[in-house]
Amino acid sequence: MRILETTKFIDNSISIRTFLPFQRDKVTYYNLCALMMKLKTEKYPSKKEILLRLNQAYNFRFSIRIQTIGESFVFEFRFQFIRSQHLPCPIDPLVLTEMMDQFLFHTRIDPESFQESAHLLRNKLIRQYDDPDTIAYTQALSLLDPSHPVTLRPEGYLEDLDHISYERIPEILEQIHQAPRLVMACGDFEPSMASYLSGLDTCPKNWDCLLPYLSSGYQKEVILKQIEQTSLVLCCKTGIGLKDTQADSLIVMTSILGQCPNNLLFETIREQNSLCYSVHSSLIRSCGLLLVHAGTSAQNVDELLALVDEQIKRLQNGDFSTALLENAKRDLIDSLDMVQDYPFAWMDQVFFNEYIEHKKSMDEKKRSIQNITKEDVAAVSKTITKCSLAIVKEEPDESI
Repeated sequence: MRILETTKFIDNSISIRTFLPFQRDKVTYYNLCALMMKLKTEKYPSKKEILLRLNQAYNFRFSIRIQTIGESFVFEFRFQFIRSQHLPCPIDPLVLTEMMDQFLFHTRIDPESFQESAHLLRNKLIRQYDDPDTIAYTQALSLLDPSHPVTLRPEGYLEDLDHISYERIPEILEQIHQAPRLVMACGDFEPSMASYLSGLDTCPKNWDCLLPYLSSGYQKEVILKQIEQTSLVLCCKTGIGLKDTQADSLIVMTSILGQCPNNLLFETIREQNSLCYSVHSSLIRSCGLLLVHAGTSAQNVDELLALVDEQIKRLQNGDFSTALLENAKRDLIDSLDMVQDYPFAWMDQVFFNEYIEHKKSMDEKKRSIQNITKEDVAAVSKTITKCSLAIVKEEPDESI
């Protein structure tokens, strides 16, 4: 367990990460269970009773965030409540731990909540499947080596909903309850609450779920859709995982390419050539995949992609200014400082620093970024290899 002790926030915040195998046949069940866990519990068997109980505890807040890290599917249970010092009448910590326990371990399973959750999940997936940016992103990943978990959709699959079995829900929930848990907290906690949280932490100290993408090959797919502009995602492997010595150089390089102010993609493709509505880069850090996202017109795709190649070549040749390098590093370091103003963002950063990258502190992370040179950026840029390209393209208007 890791507690970030501070009195700077009115709220105490708790993050409980549960780690499960990221498997195709279970991912839709996981999402369905996440919705059910928020609807009813054994002691609060309706949404009305849950809301009443949350309000009685001075707006106690509970949410579930789903993410994937390498081979693990992660449920992050988030709790937030006002510290006793700021309440007109302090709440007994036992009341708070009972509420947490209900949400964590005592989901009420009945056909009604099952059907409601399935309906909510179906609508969510339909919206995502209709969004061209989401389609381009998921399709670019799905074109990769199917043996790697990055090709799976953490949000679940619409086609699986028709075959979900109600009878299997208790089994999946029990797997969630029994899975290893990592507890982090931010705030000022009473001893009884700290003791309760410590008892929940069952994550092994040497936990590891990272799997850099190393497969070769390139796949491309064009999808025609009735949309107003084309959306594309180019996916490139680097083979660099979070624990690699080049990991921080990769972060800085990604920022220079398409994240920090005045980055290469934005300045060249949008500002100088007016070829797109939006363009940026991102990084799936756990597997070392670099992605370039762009919204453009169909007739501009080839020229835009040629300019993306050109910017990557510039990085490899060190053809960028020292000012841009320093701007990227300063932007990243500022973001590390800013996360400490937001409790869950702060815990996220500490989680990656200490549990994934095994760095000792936030200061060490900042020093590592500050020490990155142009030569480091050029070297890591040479690891970039194209893996897939997904283009969601506007259909031609046949009425013209």
